[in-house]
Amino acid sequence: MTGAIIAGGAGTRLRPFTYTRPKPMMPLANKPLVEYQVELMARHGARDVVFCAGVGAEAVEDYFKEYSTSELLVKFSIETTPLGTAGAVRFAEPHMNEDTVVVTNGDNLVDYDLSALVEFHKKNRADATIGLMTVPSPTPCGIVRTDDAGRVTAFEEPSEAIKKALASGQIKPDGVVTVNSGIYVLEREALLRIAYGANCSIEREFFPSLVRDGLRVFGYPLAGYFLDIGTPAAYLRAHRDVLSGAVEVDIIGNREPAGFWSMGEVQIDPSAKVSSRCHLGLGCRIGAGAVIDDFSSIGAGCVIGDGAKIEGSVLLENVVVGAGAMLVGAILDKDSRLGDGAVLGAGSIVASGSILLGS
Repeated sequence: MTGAIIAGGAGTRLRPFTYTRPKPMMPLANKPLVEYQVELMARHGARDVVFCAGVGAEAVEDYFKEYSTSELLVKFSIETTPLGTAGAVRFAEPHMNEDTVVVTNGDNLVDYDLSALVEFHKKNRADATIGLMTVPSPTPCGIVRTDDAGRVTAFEEPSEAIKKALASGQIKPDGVVTVNSGIYVLEREALLRIAYGANCSIEREFFPSLVRDGLRVFGYPLAGYFLDIGTPAAYLRAHRDVLSGAVEVDIIGNREPAGFWSMGEVQIDPSAKVSSRCHLGLGCRIGAGAVIDDFSSIGAGCVIGDGAKIEGSVLLENVVVGAGAMLVGAILDKDSRLGDGAVLGAGSIVASGSILLGS
């Protein structure tokens, strides 16, 4: 199969972090989020992966331009104007080596059995197969209806009233339904129904048109891990799940005797304590008596002052944390500075280049 990763979103809910990098390139335990998807596709038999990139394409291409090996070829399809989810995949079609294409959204952390999904697709001679997941109902997401054989019969969008009531908490879910997971298997012939260069939504236009025209569209219930890393809270949860082993992924770096991961050369004072469920980036320095507690990720070049305590927090590149400072559930973007004795509680967000004075 060919893998196609949609990596063109603006990541507005993760601002200010996505002002300086595209959402799929957000570091997750010091490795870009989208790299976990590339590895997942390779484990399930993809021999070529095409990035359908738009916003922030330069960062994606720069990181992966030398990623190809004899076993996996990485290619890039760069759209100059927004083409929508289906339009972007259609635009990438000339780069695809195989007629069967597995499509994922590059801003999710997933661990699904893609081989089983493709096997189901082939067994049913499907033109398209939608990976399904179960969510509480009512839901703001579109519902996918299937018959007993798994063939898609209808798509149902919730009303604006339902969406507003859910957002305000006026109604609570009391059931379950199946929705689109953002993972698909497509045959090239079906994909070619989209005009090259046209703007088209895969969810709202492409799939409904296939069903309407009688093509073989199936839904397959996926079992495994899924997380949309669309908010700072979800970003922190992703680190917790990766570093705790709740999701099975390849964590970059070396597993040190004390249990934590590190990216090569790091300097840790003998009196400092680093939890086994932490990740340290290349060249970071941990001062005397400092504590790096569970589910924390420290980026490359960071400096942690003497006696500082960091718990369940994410520091991106070249952050400086002053002596005696305390962070709990915080995210600090690259090149930010935190003064001596400063305290950041749960939900704190520090933008790139910021300077926060201490006590």
